[in-house]
Amino acid sequence: MTTPSSEHTGATDLPTGSNGKLYRLGGKKAGPGGTGAAQNAARRVPITEEAFQAALKIRAQVQKRIRMRPDLSIVISAMLEHVADTPELVDAVAQYGLRVSAEAVVSAEAARQGPAQPPATAATA
Repeated sequence: MTTPSSEHTGATDLPTGSNGKLYRLGGKKAGPGGTGAAQNAARRVPITEEAFQAALKIRAQVQKRIRMRPDLSIVISAMLEHVADTPELVDAVAQYGLRVSAEAVVSAEAARQGPAQPPATAATA
């Protein structure tokens, strides 16, 4: 997420973050203890490094086009809304979930077995 300046222009009603709190542009507090839909609309969702890098790449392209840097929450929300009704999305998510789960099982098995032993050579046998 980008860190906004302390100056609020009041030009729009989108929430922005500052030190873990949400504020609406214009200076009205909307975060913890505040009011507004932004308090309920913001979610923290962990994502992979690859997904984060993809979002940064898209943000850079958008920044070049519109000559302003959109917040990552805007970029990721737009990306998700754009593909949400794509018929192939359910299959892609299912395949990704199975692959990640399988990789986690393999990693857990490797951790239980300890460090890999080098193969025995004629000198050590």
